[in-house]
Amino acid sequence: MVKFTRSKLASVYRKDDDTLSVHGVLEDDVYGLEVDLDFGLPDLEIRRIGGRWNRMENSECPRAIPFLQEAVGFRLDETFTQKVQKVLGRKACRHFANLVLECAEAARDATRLLRTPGQEAGNQDLEVAEYFGRAEAGDASSGAPPPPGTAEEGPAFETAKETGLVIDLHVHSSPASPCSSITVDDLIAEARRIGLGGICLTDHNHCREARDLEDLRQRHGYLVLGGNEITTDQGDILVFGLEEDIRGVIRLEALREKVLQAEGFMIAAHPFRGFLTFGIGYLGLTPEKARRCRPGGGGAPSGRNRRQRCPSGRGSGPFRHPFCRPCSE
Repeated sequence: MVKFTRSKLASVYRKDDDTLSVHGVLEDDVYGLEVDLDFGLPDLEIRRIGGRWNRMENSECPRAIPFLQEAVGFRLDETFTQKVQKVLGRKACRHFANLVLECAEAARDATRLLRTPGQEAGNQDLEVAEYFGRAEAGDASSGAPPPPGTAEEGPAFETAKETGLVIDLHVHSSPASPCSSITVDDLIAEARRIGLGGICLTDHNHCREARDLEDLRQRHGYLVLGGNEITTDQGDILVFGLEEDIRGVIRLEALREKVLQAEGFMIAAHPFRGFLTFGIGYLGLTPEKARRCRPGGGGAPSGRNRRQRCPSGRGSGPFRHPFCRPCSE
């Protein structure tokens, strides 16, 4: 059985009245790297960035470091993630891009502390636990403005009345997933707060019992579905409708057969992040091809697309891509 562990840590402190500094560390069984960023306040614009490798795969990795400077000037707005992935993920390294995004989220969360009366009075050492204790006691009575995304300011998502039912299909919880630090109960509360109509728990190689999901739905009066994020030889795959508890690493093609037999469907969890063994090039999948390919085994392509060649280049008739359900005539 193949085991793989990855940890990320982001530490934030207020450098001065106008600057948040963030130190990020990413460690896994292959790579080790760090970044340091300065974010300007209040717009959270990257003013300074630096990085270093502690452990790398090959001698080409250090070439990524100079490209980090292209992130200077990026602001935490709706385009931030896309710009980081496009610029740093492609020019520098996807691992640095991943860590920068983690640091940016930590900086965004830290700004909530700066909105409390204690911080405005110059208390630079307010602890996170103390802040959230105040919030639960009722910040509304103190006159402090609500954190971003609260009901007063408006949900992060449009209401279901305007857009239909919005469900997050890729959610992790603690302790089922080592990468998560939020319990299922808190996760459901947060999903409800930001306006989601439901969530699908897809913890890593963790299969939940139907009765446990039903218990969550009954206790919270909220839509909770179950899935699984399974580790394959070609990356993490979100699987829905397969009840089998799969441990360790499984071949993608073998997983696909199991999903088809169960009449479920599957989705590449991180299709453009890079895959564990062969790299994403092995699948022949690019953003452009993904727009043309029907993923997931969720049904056959219809109409004139029924006999198209799979965009991955495999097969000459019905789609034979690992993520596609074979078409019927």
